[in-house]
Amino acid sequence: PEDLREIVLDLRSSTGNINALIHAPSLAWEKSLTRDHRLSALPYLDDLGQVRAVDWPGKSKDLKQARSSMQKELRITSQLAKKRKIGKYGGWSDGPKMNGTGRFRTQKINGKWWLIDPEGYLFFSVGSCLTGWRAETSAAEKRSDNEFFSYLPGKNDYLRWSGIRKIGGKNFVNFPAMNYQRYFGEGWQKIVKQGIHDRMRSWGVNTLGCWSDESLQKDQKTPYTLISSIWWQQNGHRKFPSPFRENFQRDLEESLRKLAWAKEDPFCLGIFIGNELEWPDRIGETIQKLHANHPTKIWALKELKKQGKSHSPAQVKDLDLLYLPFLQAFFQKCKAAIEQELPNTLFLGCRTHRGPSVLGKAALGSVDVFSVNVYDSRVRSWQVPEDADVPILASEFHFGAVDRGVPSPGLSGSWDQRQRALSFAHYLASALEEPRFVGIHWFQWMDQSAAGRRDRENHQCGFIDVAGNAYPEFTQVVSKATMNMYWARSQKNPTTERILFDLLR
Repeated sequence: PEDLREIVLDLRSSTGNINALIHAPSLAWEKSLTRDHRLSALPYLDDLGQVRAVDWPGKSKDLKQARSSMQKELRITSQLAKKRKIGKYGGWSDGPKMNGTGRFRTQKINGKWWLIDPEGYLFFSVGSCLTGWRAETSAAEKRSDNEFFSYLPGKNDYLRWSGIRKIGGKNFVNFPAMNYQRYFGEGWQKIVKQGIHDRMRSWGVNTLGCWSDESLQKDQKTPYTLISSIWWQQNGHRKFPSPFRENFQRDLEESLRKLAWAKEDPFCLGIFIGNELEWPDRIGETIQKLHANHPTKIWALKELKKQGKSHSPAQVKDLDLLYLPFLQAFFQKCKAAIEQELPNTLFLGCRTHRGPSVLGKAALGSVDVFSVNVYDSRVRSWQVPEDADVPILASEFHFGAVDRGVPSPGLSGSWDQRQRALSFAHYLASALEEPRFVGIHWFQWMDQSAAGRRDRENHQCGFIDVAGNAYPEFTQVVSKATMNMYWARSQKNPTTERILFDLLR
């Protein structure tokens, strides 16, 4: 674009050393007047929700071809899923069997943490967030009136019920749902749901990750994780929560009661409380600014008095030292609420994306699994002290590419689908090497709309595209890697490189 001022190249190395020669770099979509003209010409999206002006391998040419391709692939996937040898809950049925309790739990075996499925089989969670059929984009009047779309369902169109919904008073269009209804007719949801379960099983993706469709979770065919959306994340409010706020426990339990349908469900792997909460590096200044009657301020002053530090006003450096007990109270109350409303359900933490190391220390004894969203070439857990013996889950990561018609490669870019697949395998290998990691969850099942979701994010980060087509270069490697992951992790003292070799052999 004409207003481009800077391109930042971020190079990462597992050794910390980089030798690079950069000469005449070319971007994935080479700038040319012809391409610019084609991309700016309306309509931007075709009848299936794909970028109209660009072609790529596997792109659906029209509805007839898309329907035929999808039906054929689901038939093949169904057969492949039946050949995958796993337990009822997706565990390693060829591996050692522990005590089965009827629910998912954790156990340390030969120095490595594992999830144990309800039957007692070892379970390494490979999940996919947002599994379902949503990839919505704005259908605002300025788009619909200016031929931004090749097709939108009208008021009397039979696809309007599945394809258009209001969010915050504004219209959004969901092409995947409309596509599936056009492919399979009135009973499309039943067919598509079974197709998703089959695809996941055949690719070795054994967990419905965060925000997956509730109807898929209730099928009791694939293990799933839940998330409780609590008061401080509603309406875009992302300030860090205080466990001493009035009604904190009551509000949390009330939120959890909405998930009562999952109570004692053996397919429920666990639950997250919140997502990417904003934890400051220090807490003292924030507490100092609170009014005298604030519950957190009252708690803090009582704690300081117990320690013989009753300065008036309280010193920031003293208040900073209260961060650990503050966070311990948060995690303890979250755990207590889960035990009250969803007993025997694993507490999977808060999907932390940044924050001080005291987070991991405070969570010990409360979380069953500490979750971190890690968009990088390999797993890491800087919030958890190295000597903290706790299972860890990489609850969000992905790799994208711009060789398939969606403009953005996401938060971790790759050159093409092949490199994207190998990046997945390397990330999985790094998690299998780390004794504390018990799983990795990909974000997300389906590409985002090329026209952008509500916050305009438009990442090519799915196992499948908006027309329902899988990316074979990617899914074939995922399938092979997950097929070999248990054997690879069971070896003594494996390195990431050795595991990667074993995953792809």
